[in-house]
Amino acid sequence: MFNRIRYIFEKTGSFLSSRKLALFLLLLFLGFCILGTSLPQEGVEPSDKIIEWKNAHELLVPLGLTHIFYTWYFAAIVGLACVNISFSIVQHAKNTRKQIMIGRRSFTAENILKQKSRVTLPLANSVEAVRRVIPGARFNSDGSIFRAERFAFARWSVVVFHLALLLMIFGFFLNRAQFYRGVYSLVENDYFVAGKEKAYFEESGFYQQQISPTRVFLKRFDDWREEQGYQASIVSEVFASGSSGEGHFTISRAGPLEFGGLTIYQSPNYGYAPVFTRILQNGERMTGNIRLSEDKKAENKFCAKTFKGQGVVPQSNMRIECSLGAYPRAFPEKVTVRVYNSIRKIFEGEIAAGEQIRIGGDFFKLEEIKFWTDIIVSNEPWMSLVYMGSALFFISFLCFAVLNPCVIYGYIEPERETVTLAVKCMRFKTSEPVILEKLASRINKLNFDDGKGGKALKSPRLVEQH
Repeated sequence: MFNRIRYIFEKTGSFLSSRKLALFLLLLFLGFCILGTSLPQEGVEPSDKIIEWKNAHELLVPLGLTHIFYTWYFAAIVGLACVNISFSIVQHAKNTRKQIMIGRRSFTAENILKQKSRVTLPLANSVEAVRRVIPGARFNSDGSIFRAERFAFARWSVVVFHLALLLMIFGFFLNRAQFYRGVYSLVENDYFVAGKEKAYFEESGFYQQQISPTRVFLKRFDDWREEQGYQASIVSEVFASGSSGEGHFTISRAGPLEFGGLTIYQSPNYGYAPVFTRILQNGERMTGNIRLSEDKKAENKFCAKTFKGQGVVPQSNMRIECSLGAYPRAFPEKVTVRVYNSIRKIFEGEIAAGEQIRIGGDFFKLEEIKFWTDIIVSNEPWMSLVYMGSALFFISFLCFAVLNPCVIYGYIEPERETVTLAVKCMRFKTSEPVILEKLASRINKLNFDDGKGGKALKSPRLVEQH
C-alpha cells in the first residue's frame, strides 16, 4: 500500500514538473496575453467603447474577456504554473546537488586520467606554480591532486531562475488578494475623491485594505506638449491632497504619481468636453458638458483627429450630438452640433465658444471647450515582490546564458615532473579545449621562470593531450 502511494506521488510529481505541462501553460498564458492586447480592456479603452463591444458580443460577456488579467481562469493558469515551477525547483535542486556530489567523488587520480578533455604538461616549478595559475585550487592530503571550480554559483542559476518566477507569481496572487483599481473620468477644473467616490470602472481583491481618501483635482490637460524637440506623451497637471499631505504634480504616461499609498496613472483615453449652458424661458440656467471621444474609424486628413459624442438634454425629449476635428498644436474653436427630438433632427450647425443657438423656446450657449481624460488609481501593495522577482529573473538568466561553470582537476606526478589537467564544464562542452589551452599556456610560461627557485626549461613542451 505504501509503495503504491509512493508510486502515485512520484508519477504526479513527475507530471507536475514536466516540461510538456510547462510548455502547455506557457502557450495558454501567451494566448490570453494576446487576447488581452487585441480585445478592448476595461480601464484602457473608454467606457463607451467597452459598452459598444459588450452589446455586440453579448454571448462572450460572461467570459470576462474585457478584463482578462483579472479573471478566475487566468488566475488558475498562473496558480497551476506556480505548482509546476515549485516541483521543477525541487527537481533541478536535486539534479544540481547530484552533479556536485558526482564531481567530488571524481576527485581521484584514476578518474582524472580518464577524462576526455585533459592535457599532461611538464611542471618544472613547485606546486606553488599551480596555485598561481589556478587560484582557489584545493589539494588533497599529500598534495598530489587538486580541484578548483569556476563560477560554481552559476550551477544554481536554473534553480534561482525558477525561484524568481515563483516570487513573481506569489507577488501576483498577493496583489490579487489586496489590490484596488479604479478609473475616474475628469473634465478640467473638476475633481474626484478616491476611496469615497465610486469610479466608473472598479475592481478589487477579496481582502482589500481600506484606501485612505485622496482628492485629485485636474487643473490642466495637455496633449501636444513639446520637450527638447520631441512630442511628449499626454500630460495632466493635478493637485492632490490626502492624509500624506498635498501638492501640485504632473502625471504622464511614462511618469505616474505615487501619493498616499496609491499609484495614479495617466490613461491614454482623453478627448474634448464642450460645456453648454441651457437657458430656459423662465431664465433658469442649466450647465453641463458632453464628452467627445476619438472616432478611430473616421478618415483622418492632414493628421487631424475626429472626436464625437452625444448626450441627452435633461427635462426634454432632445438629444445632442457633437463632433469636432482637432489638429496637432491647434485647439479646436468650433463644434459641429446636431440636435434631435424624438422624431427628427431639428438643428445642425457649427458653434464657436461664446455663441448661442435657439431651439424651441430655449437658448443653448457654448461656454467653452475643455479637455477630459481618464485617471487610473491603483493600489498594489505587493508589487515590490514582482519587481524583486523580475530583477532576480534577469540576473539568473544572465548567469545561465553567459557564465560557464566548470571544474578543473589536476594530478601532479613528482617522479615524471608532470601535471595532468582535466576540465569538465557543466554547459558549453566546446569551451573545455579553450580553457585547457589557456591553462597550459600559463603553466608553460611559468616553466621559464627560474627566479622562483625552480628548474627552468629551455622550451615549452606538451607531454600528452587528449
